[in-house]
Amino acid sequence: MVMYKCNECGELSEEVYTKTICLEDFYGVGSDFSDSHYQDISVCSHCGSDDIEEIDGDYCDMCGEFASYGELEDTEGLPDGGIGKICPDCWRDTFE
Repeated sequence: MVMYKCNECGELSEEVYTKTICLEDFYGVGSDFSDSHYQDISVCSHCGSDDIEEIDGDYCDMCGEFASYGELEDTEGLPDGGIGKICPDCWRDTFE
């Protein structure tokens, strides 16, 4: 599952909004662009920032928080496991 995280406000969402910008205004340059003067960019639905990161991950099977696949720990096969994939906070609370 892919989620989008705003690096400015920290908002996490399943979708990003697109905004059409004038390249000349956005980049502060003259008419150096050929045919296309406008472009769609992805922006945060919360604050409008275009500094958005795509995160590939899933929800923690214990608390329901979203985490990247690199952060999730699979508890299947552990002595007290069988919970599923859990986030670092739940791992700490359960196994440490």
